[in-house]
Amino acid sequence: MGKCVILAAYKIENIKLPLEIISKGDFIICADGGLRHAAKMGVIPDVILGDFDSDNAGEYLTELLSEHKLACEGCGPEIIRLPAEKDDTDTAAAIKLGLERGYREFYILGGIGGRPDHTAANIVMLKYLADMGCRCVMLGDHSEFTMLKNGYTEIKRSRYKYLSVLAFGGDAEGVTLSGVKYPLHNFLLKNNFPLGVSNEITEDVAKISVKSGTLLIIQAEE
Repeated sequence: MGKCVILAAYKIENIKLPLEIISKGDFIICADGGLRHAAKMGVIPDVILGDFDSDNAGEYLTELLSEHKLACEGCGPEIIRLPAEKDDTDTAAAIKLGLERGYREFYILGGIGGRPDHTAANIVMLKYLADMGCRCVMLGDHSEFTMLKNGYTEIKRSRYKYLSVLAFGGDAEGVTLSGVKYPLHNFLLKNNFPLGVSNEITEDVAKISVKSGTLLIIQAEE
């Protein structure tokens, strides 16, 4: 099974970025205004989901269906219309749909920027996925977010200058960082103090582990 790629509504300046992420066999969901990105990329999503209250989202839906002649019954993307007043954001609904369809690896594009409350909500959904035992990466033009729960990961040195590792949703016990400018060994990382901010990868690979708890890992350009 491939991964679930969610195109959310916020601005993506580097339109090549999603195309580098998407592979054949991936399950693509457009969450409301994410339709704009699909239209620019020429990508046909598997599901279009939302209340379509984002700027011109309804127009993009009509244009996409018309352009690719997908308005016929039983062909083209599945369309799920959500009520405007609901508990889940459109992105959260897309994530839950991906889980229902059996996906365990998620990429969210267009989830950073715009309204800060929605960006924060998307970060909270990364924790939700980590609690479900899933891997999730949220990518922006200049940053990348992921979560690590009770486990180990490696991050290759890349275009990002900064690597921040923060306890999320409670203290994180037994945190070890190596291959970085400021290493830690079996450290108790408190969730009310940002000790792990603005670290840097100094070797080919940074190694991160946590025995108990969840880490929010952020990579950012200068």
